[in-house]
Amino acid sequence: MIEAIFDTKVQALLNTNPAERIYLKYDTESGELLSELSDATNHMPLGFSEEVMLGAASSNVVRMAYDMPQALEGYKSQLFFDLRDTSALFNVSEGKTLGAPSPVTEIDGDFVKVRVNQLVQLSSRMDLPTKQGEKYAFGDGKVLLDVTFIDKPGNEGTVVPPDFFSLVNKNYMPASGSGKAGADITAGRIGIGGAGWESSNELLLPSRENQNLIFGIGERFAVFEGRQRRALVVFDSAPGNIEDWTLQSKYNKDILVPVSTGTFSATEMIAYEADVPKHNEFNKQLEGAVDAAIKKYAALGENKYNPVIKLEENDGYDNLVIPSINTHGIKLMNAASNEEQVLKLLKKINCIPKAYRADYSPESVLTQGFGEIASVTDTAMEMFSNIGFMPQKKIYAYTDLGVKILSEYYKFDVKYEGYPVGITYENENGEKKTFVVPFMMDLSQLKGLVYSSSLEKPELDYGSNNANVRVYAVYEPGLDGTVAAAAGGIGAALGGDEGGSSKTELLMLEKDISLDRLSLDAMDLGFAPVTGDGKTGYSAILTTPDEIAVGHNTLQDFKKIYEFRAEFNVYGKVYTHTVTVSEGQKPENLLMTIGINLPDLPAKAASVLREASLKAYEAAKKPEPFTVAKWYNRNVLHNLIEGQTTFDTEMIQDTGLVLGRLYKARCIVISSELDSKGGLTTWVNLLQPFNEVHSEDWEMAKAYFLMNGFYQSGLESWLLPDGIGTGYMDLWLNAPNDTEILSMPVLNGGRDFMADAL
Repeated sequence: MIEAIFDTKVQALLNTNPAERIYLKYDTESGELLSELSDATNHMPLGFSEEVMLGAASSNVVRMAYDMPQALEGYKSQLFFDLRDTSALFNVSEGKTLGAPSPVTEIDGDFVKVRVNQLVQLSSRMDLPTKQGEKYAFGDGKVLLDVTFIDKPGNEGTVVPPDFFSLVNKNYMPASGSGKAGADITAGRIGIGGAGWESSNELLLPSRENQNLIFGIGERFAVFEGRQRRALVVFDSAPGNIEDWTLQSKYNKDILVPVSTGTFSATEMIAYEADVPKHNEFNKQLEGAVDAAIKKYAALGENKYNPVIKLEENDGYDNLVIPSINTHGIKLMNAASNEEQVLKLLKKINCIPKAYRADYSPESVLTQGFGEIASVTDTAMEMFSNIGFMPQKKIYAYTDLGVKILSEYYKFDVKYEGYPVGITYENENGEKKTFVVPFMMDLSQLKGLVYSSSLEKPELDYGSNNANVRVYAVYEPGLDGTVAAAAGGIGAALGGDEGGSSKTELLMLEKDISLDRLSLDAMDLGFAPVTGDGKTGYSAILTTPDEIAVGHNTLQDFKKIYEFRAEFNVYGKVYTHTVTVSEGQKPENLLMTIGINLPDLPAKAASVLREASLKAYEAAKKPEPFTVAKWYNRNVLHNLIEGQTTFDTEMIQDTGLVLGRLYKARCIVISSELDSKGGLTTWVNLLQPFNEVHSEDWEMAKAYFLMNGFYQSGLESWLLPDGIGTGYMDLWLNAPNDTEILSMPVLNGGRDFMADAL
């Protein structure tokens, strides 16, 4: 498995098909062996198996899996990129170079030369591994061809078909209708365009053994411009005397090579691609294996090997790496390397005894220092796994005393809120232990508080809840605009004016994203220009913590764009953020940074993040402007979350309330707009800033929400740098002396009703 990072300066479509352009390469003494992209790539997190959109000024992590024969483990390998006019190489592993026998012959051709390294009928059985990793007898009598194709200059590469070679008996006669002219028919020769579709006693096509050979000639066997590629071809046992058979090709009449007998030299080439099961259990196992491999590699030393190739000319800008909001949690997780350190860290987590789905990632739980039972359980499971243990989940139940203690501490009745979960593991000393959530203690310390339960709780394996993101454009169609909208399936007339103009909306993008992934970092929404038929349209580009999502409908054939609208459906409630497009404004100059379900930032976590952000910014002497906008928006977002966390921490200390966003995700949008004069306008939309109160002191809860409302209303303006923010207090202070300010509750329709009454 290979993990790579694509750094981009601008919004770009990486329209490279990895299966056709990126290979694992082994150099040999007779050409290169190329392993193609494995199907396992489609099932692993961040798998790079098709063309993707890369976000502007971003680092995009991708992973690629390749089949590697065990016999080549000690050999040098490289990652080979076939680029437009050249190629690029990354070293993957060091080692020796595979040898090759002295060539039998080399035959010229129109596009490629063919070098036969060895053509041999096996005189004895070979024991080889199957695709399932077992042993099987590779029977005697089979004919193996070790061949190298040499691309001739000026071809821009050559694709060799799977039926390029055949074994032909001296008595072979082409059947009628084979495509050969009658005058060209010669016994024992297939000639150009000859050979049938099936093997016979006098004609052998490549065996089914060739299917899934790592170094076989598959459906698209590419020999790149000016390069040499080596391959293996297997034929079934040839009837009769092997001296009566020759290797031929219907694509090159000059190929006529006799078959020898003996042993095959390059046994390292005989290996099959791994089977990739198509079921969820395999996906889980693969994800775990990938995660373990990455952590094992990271443990060998940070940045031990970091090769870079450039796919474009240097634009003079420095790359600015933007630290994750979970920088503190990531550092804590990486620093815990033994049982004592893991337990010490876990015991600091405040686990609210409610049993929702695991909507926070382990990194987020560690960053904010709290979570509910499911998220905290996942955090403990991952941390024990990171140090080499094999943790398992086990259901427990509360005793009456356990319910009483937790209910008094958290100030709500926990009896019907969930159940404790034990995480069983065996440590390096062979001791069997059970860590119990939400008590965050070992089972041996909880006598009389919990007991083993026989109940099955399948929800332990449930995933996270999802948030739905939709992006709309509201525009006035041009001549073909309504057709384009209808083609997208979302055309809707919204109104008109006396001049006859109408507004139409287009659903540009829709994406479901799990909340635990959204807790990893903020998203960025932008609009990339797309040119076609001499016209410029726009695609919505959403950069998530895991991928770059490209909108499925492109806005095109428009006369005027009125606004872009983003809708976020979280826990069944829809939050809307609208950006009005002013006259002459270019959509590509808009950036929305979206924080959904991001964790709290206590003082320590905020300090670590601020230090990492400043260090990254100072390291980039000349950062790319779009990256600066992303960095700027995140600074505002992070400072705002830090302010919210500070307020809530003080309220907890003063009131004893139990707070924590478990079923009421934070939802904030920071928008930046670059005008035609280069000025940057930024505004904050607190779509859902409020915390969730779990303790049952409702009068205190109402007081908290009132105080929090005033605080949040001022916070969004206070945090904009250089005093440029304008909040409700600024407006009130500059209003006439008798102006009153009214607070209105945030209820369904409550604000609209009260506004109408006023």
